[in-house]
Amino acid sequence: MCRKSAKRGTLQVAPEVAEKWKTTNTRKQILNAFIAAKGNKETFNCRMEILIKQKKELTLSIKSGFYSEELMKTELKFKPPIALTLDRIKAIVRYCTATKMRRKKLTRKDKYQRHVREYWVDVETVGKLETSHMEEFSQKYTIVDEDGSELPMPEIGGKSPSACLSLDGDSYSDDDDDGENDDESPSKTKATKRKNKKKTPSPHSKRSILRDSNKKTKSVRKAAKAKEDEVEAALEEMDRIPTILSEILKLRIKMDNTMDKLKACKEEDAKKSLANMTAQADKLMLLHDDLAELKAEHGNDAILDKLKKHCGNVEKLTILRKGKGATTDGYDAEHAVFAAHGQHLDRVLPLQIHADEGQTLKKSAVMIISWQSPLGFGTSVEDDVAAAMHLNFIGNSYATRYLFAVCTKKTYQKKKAHVLDNIIDILAKELYDLFHDGIWLSVGNEKVQFWIATLGLKGDWPIQSRLGHLERHFARKGVYQESATSGSWFKGADTSCVCLFFEEYLEKKLPDISNDDLAYFASMLDAFRSANAFLRVLYKSGLWLSQDRCRAAAQAGLDFIRSYLEIAAMAHEAERTRFKLTPKLHAMIHITDHMVSGLERGLRWTLNPLSESVQMDEDLVGKVSSITCTVSTRQVHLQTIRKYLTNLWSHLRGTSCS
Repeated sequence: MCRKSAKRGTLQVAPEVAEKWKTTNTRKQILNAFIAAKGNKETFNCRMEILIKQKKELTLSIKSGFYSEELMKTELKFKPPIALTLDRIKAIVRYCTATKMRRKKLTRKDKYQRHVREYWVDVETVGKLETSHMEEFSQKYTIVDEDGSELPMPEIGGKSPSACLSLDGDSYSDDDDDGENDDESPSKTKATKRKNKKKTPSPHSKRSILRDSNKKTKSVRKAAKAKEDEVEAALEEMDRIPTILSEILKLRIKMDNTMDKLKACKEEDAKKSLANMTAQADKLMLLHDDLAELKAEHGNDAILDKLKKHCGNVEKLTILRKGKGATTDGYDAEHAVFAAHGQHLDRVLPLQIHADEGQTLKKSAVMIISWQSPLGFGTSVEDDVAAAMHLNFIGNSYATRYLFAVCTKKTYQKKKAHVLDNIIDILAKELYDLFHDGIWLSVGNEKVQFWIATLGLKGDWPIQSRLGHLERHFARKGVYQESATSGSWFKGADTSCVCLFFEEYLEKKLPDISNDDLAYFASMLDAFRSANAFLRVLYKSGLWLSQDRCRAAAQAGLDFIRSYLEIAAMAHEAERTRFKLTPKLHAMIHITDHMVSGLERGLRWTLNPLSESVQMDEDLVGKVSSITCTVSTRQVHLQTIRKYLTNLWSHLRGTSCS
């Protein structure tokens, strides 16, 4: 019965039964049903099926999106404990930047703030499991004619079943059509049908329309892609502007040197060349200014603002002590630290950050970022009172400065500039947490909470401009040139050694100088004497300057500035060559003004400017840079940090400063 007859190819059972007969698992059930029907075909065909359906459905919904590290804290509410929050964010960043493919798919730059890096974060996974159990009873009758012919569809009330299933307002019948077309002639009906037939597009025309639509869509996508690439290229060119500005300044320096040589020539050709070169130099500086303005309009100083915010409005945050000399009374009373930690200033620890580039293999640069306390064991010549506290100069830099990050130039240059920005961003966030949440330490047999207050970022002007993305800085207008000192003595002693040498030299040679140059060299000797007096007071003092020491240092600083201006005026008037050694007069004026302001305000203590010096920090930069030259280039960062930790441990255990 379940097979088609050889003559007519018909079945004596329902097609569903024939399909089940082909399956071995259900064939036994069909045989049992046929036996239960006692071999009667009609009874077998009128069968009762009991269908038991079980349905289990699992639905997962993953909420994801691009988030910056700041948004992970605010919107995703990665809240306490803060350590787990930072670990979670670090894990997300590490996963999204592990491979080149992940960096391409799981990270992107913010549309409006190009310096902000966003990461693809799976916020939550919501699941829904549904289980349903249903029993369905259906009675099916299979009518099979003896001769195999199909029976006509039964009619109810002389109408087709489709008429019975029509809905109000949606029904459609031939009677309605006939009613509408009663007054239409047959010829008009045929013409309308032919017209409608013409409106129906052929399969070939449909394919051509689809092809045209696809072509338009592709062209639109291609144009959008080209526009996006153009914007991305423009942004990359914008990132190259600082490098171009630096190259322009270097070219201007070379042009100035050439123009100085042309001025010495008296020939007509030299004068013409000098005029042309002067005009070109002016155009070059105009181009420099235009590029700088363009960069300033599209610039980004968000990281600097964020760092200032995290450091508690960094200006001159000082050592915070309460009840032991009242050192900070009146120094910066409006500072945020007094509002946040005014009740426990004795448990707020000061911190300073330093960043600078060292030199590694093939004279390539390596960024070294460290931190230290301004409090230390003083200097070797200090003779100040205990209430002035001590500067952080004595001791090996391994034991007084602590490495935070080491990063080779190729890791953060050009298109990878965001790497260094991310390092500074992580540092700023950790400083923010230390300032507001603090840290618990074991003091004796009890746990005590301390807070960290950051004084500021130390470093030379180029590194300040680089890390802060400054658009208005010392190289904004004009030409500058950095000179690298060399010698066998310690780099931090260059200034004091040179000043002491020239003071002694001029004292011996001044009697032999002619009267024409006597005033010139006498002013020079006064300048060196004032500079040595200035440095001597600072190095012999503690972290804080008393009013007497502050007055002596400020007076020496003003005397040096006055003598230097006299020398510069004399040299300019006599058309002498430029000085081979030039002080940073701008910085010197700020330092002196800082002490003068303290005296005018009547402060009992003024912060020693040596607390912001970088000579010991640069010593650590040189040591860590030398380590990078002794490790594998494939694992330079990891192996450098391991060697640094070994040296740190040995110096901390072997150094005893008291």
